[in-house]
Formats: sequence, C-alpha cells, structure tokens
Amino acid sequence: MNVLLDPWVPLLLPDGTVAKQRMVDIPTSGALRVEHARADYSALITELAVCVYQTLAAPHDRIARRALVRAPDLALLDKAFRTAAPAFEIFGDGARFLQSPEAIGGEIPVRGLVPEGPGANAVAKNTDLFVHRSALDSMCPHCAPAALFGNQAHAGQGGSGYKVALRGGSALAALIEAPTLWETICLNLLDRDTYTDRYCLEGGAEEDFPWTTGLKVFSKEAIGPRELGAHAALWWMPRALRLHESANADGTSCSTCGEVHPTHIRTASRDKTAARPPEGLRHPHTAWCMLKNEKEIDGVKTKVDVEAAVMVPSEGYMLGDWLALTLGAQTPTRRILAGLPAMAHLSRAEAARATLRVFGPRYATATFLTWFDEAGPLLAAADAEHLRQLRAEAEKLVAEAQRVLVIVRTAARKNLGSKKRPLAVPLSSSPGQLESELAGRARSLISRALAKVDGAGGSLTQDDYEQFCSQLRKAAVSLFNRALVIDFANETLSHKLVLLSAKTYSLIYPKAKPASNQDAIAA
Repeated sequence: MNVLLDPWVPLLLPDGTVAKQRMVDIPTSGALRVEHARADYSALITELAVCVYQTLAAPHDRIARRALVRAPDLALLDKAFRTAAPAFEIFGDGARFLQSPEAIGGEIPVRGLVPEGPGANAVAKNTDLFVHRSALDSMCPHCAPAALFGNQAHAGQGGSGYKVALRGGSALAALIEAPTLWETICLNLLDRDTYTDRYCLEGGAEEDFPWTTGLKVFSKEAIGPRELGAHAALWWMPRALRLHESANADGTSCSTCGEVHPTHIRTASRDKTAARPPEGLRHPHTAWCMLKNEKEIDGVKTKVDVEAAVMVPSEGYMLGDWLALTLGAQTPTRRILAGLPAMAHLSRAEAARATLRVFGPRYATATFLTWFDEAGPLLAAADAEHLRQLRAEAEKLVAEAQRVLVIVRTAARKNLGSKKRPLAVPLSSSPGQLESELAGRARSLISRALAKVDGAGGSLTQDDYEQFCSQLRKAAVSLFNRALVIDFANETLSHKLVLLSAKTYSLIYPKAKPASNQDAIAA
C-alpha cells in the first residue's frame, strides 16, 4: 500500500458522509476534515498530511500559499507525488515508509503499536488492569500509516534505551485548523525559504528520507544530512520498526477502524536504536522554550539551559500554553524561544476563520496516561508592533484569568474532611474538566477583548478591561456553582458546600482597595 497514491485517508465530506480518498486528491475533495474511528488517528493523519505537502509542495511565499488554497496546480502536485511515491510504500522489499531500513528482531503483537496497549512486562505480570488484551489484535493496511506516524513523530519514552520523538515524549503539537481540510493543510505550510533556512538539513538531498538512505539505526556513530535527507525535522525515526503483513484468511476486522481487508497486521518488529539526530534540529509543529535542566559537569551537578518543546500540560491546556503558541508570549515559568512558526504568515482574516488545534500523548516516564486534543481561538498580529501590543495587553488579561483559575482550582480540590478522613468536593465533573472548561471560556474572552487592539497604537481602555473581568468572573462563578453537587438531605455537607460557594464568590470578586491611607480613613 502506498501512502500517497492509494485511497486510504478517511475524509468527512460536506454531505456528512465519510469516504476513503488518496492523499494527492485532498485539494479537490472538498473534505471538511479527517474522520477516523480513533480520535488520535484523525489528528495524526491530519499532521501527516501537512508533513507530506510541506515536503513535496512547499509554496514559495505567502502569495503562492494563498494561490495554492484557491487553485492548486494539480498536474504539478501529481508529478511530485508520483516521483516521491516509491519512498512511501508501507510493505514490500524496498524502502518502507517510516520503517527501519535494517532487519530487526524483537517481535511484538500489533497492540504494541498503540500507546495504550499493554507492554510485554505488563502482560507477563498480569498488571494490565482494565485493558482487554484482545481488543487490538489486528490492524488493516489503511490504519498502518497513522500507527507508524504516531510511533515515530510522537514517540514516548518506551523504556530504557528507547529514544523519544524529536519534540520530546509528551510534546504539545499544534495545527491551525480551517473550515476545510485543504485550507487547514495550506495554512500550516511554511514558505520554501523559511522552511529551508530553519528546518531543512543543509547538505541533505530533497528526495532522501531516513528510511531510504540505508541509515544505520543501531550505529552509535554521528550521522549527518546524507543519512537523514533534507526533511529530517519532519521525518526523524526514533524507533526501529518493521510491520509484518499477512493474509487475512478468516476475515478478521481491523481492531481500530472495523474494516475487513484481504491482508492485515498482527505482529511487528520493534527494537531500540542508537542513532541520534543532529543537535538543534527542531520540529515546526510546536512552540519551543528554554528550560533549566540538571547536568553533571566535571562531577558537579549544574543547572543548564536546555531547548525543549512545549509539553502536553498535566493540568490541562492552560492560558500560558495558548499564548506561547499563538503569540510566542513569555510565561513566568519558562522563556519562550519561538511560537508556532505557521502563525507568522497568518493574516487576521484567516485567523478569524480558523482555530488552533493542540494535541498529543501525555506520558509519565514510560507509561501512557491520555491523548490530549483541544481546539481554541487564534490570535494573529498584523506586524511586529501589533504583536508587541497584543503581548502587552494579553499579559494583563491573563494575569486576572490566572488569578480566577487558581481560586476555582483551589476550591474544587479542597478537602472538606480531615487528614485522616479526607472528603472531596462533590462535583458533576472532575476538577480538571472544570478548570479546562473555565480556561477555554477565558481564552474566548481574551481573544474577543484583544480583537479591539487594532495595531495602530491603540490599547484596551479601563472600561474594556473591567468588562472582561466582569464576564470572566461571572463565568467562573457560574461554572463552579453548576458543577457543585449539593445534597440538601445531608445537612452538614450541604452547609459546607454553601459556605465554600460563598467563599469562592468573595475571592473571585475582590473588594476594591482604597487608593491611599486618606481614602481609607474617609471610608
């Protein structure tokens, strides 16, 4: 099966139906989005499509990108896809898409290709509680590209010796999402010069990929552009993988999409790799920051600055992550090096029709916790001065939003009992869901307020700020009280909850402080 030329991409069409089409046919499909039975595969296939078109059809500049949206040169695209097609075969004796060019051992069942699948150690010790081992025992060829891309582009720790993805094991990937899939792909494409200067390896061939160059994945020797190709930032392979295709004689349905195919995948080979990418290679589908990391230098543990991708947040997608991606804004806990690169060429008109989709797996060391996927509003600047104004105004709004979020978080996680007999606040949703919903409401309000900053030197008035605070506080009180589950039959508990609600309200709505001692005396 070929990733570029075979009809395997599940697309949601305007009439509400889902149809399988070729990657090369997306520009004329009219599809709204990728629609896979697995939500994570929908996001992964969308990012895979962006990577493919960035590699094979990067526009020359912003004008060319907009022309690509309206009237793509189908003959040119078809030629580029057919030329690259041999490198995008899933099976066969030649180069295999995102699979090790070397023979590898370490056979695993196909469930090892999904992040939630129990590992060999968990199965041996019978610790995979609530995980049905037979829930994923067959994968069809159409689901294989998403599985391979997820294992390579979003590789988690995976145990001792296993490399993580270029962005890190729990990186927060981000894409600009438009009303149609083709527009989504185009809005995330970087112009050729920007992409070449910042993300391509100098000296690497355009037609080469890590799986086509004979890369020695088990060699500890330094590797360079010749072994990786020009596009290693998009196609780096931290895992040595090899899929095993077999005849589907008994008509077993695919465990991920439910379809039945003549062939399927029951096992794969996976092994540790020794090859490392060159230093400083960044992936363009996230924001990058500088963190303090402990490193031993001359026998002394010292904190050094380390470049890292913005991670999937453990407490949910918070305001700092959003501003880092959209505006490249700094946060109190980290220094942002760069926001999402695709934001730099986004016009305000395009931003008004689009959203920012963030997604990725969350790992705790080698243990998969959850798949994160959320969409929110976009902030786009007209120029550098407008960007500076947006950042300055956003800081004030975010400071108030963070204050309110902390109050709600503290109240939702309060222990109503004692240390010996803890009693959680009864909520209709989890504290994390409540915080995430409030953060989403705050993002919308901040986006609406910042729309008034026009880039012509204007800033938010005091009335604008007070209106934002009023709307945010009302939303916080409403969401918290709606989430509280008060059983008035339990007089003691209901009394505590009423007091908690009143206390939360008083903290969210602080009393105005006198401007001076004289005002205080007069008051």
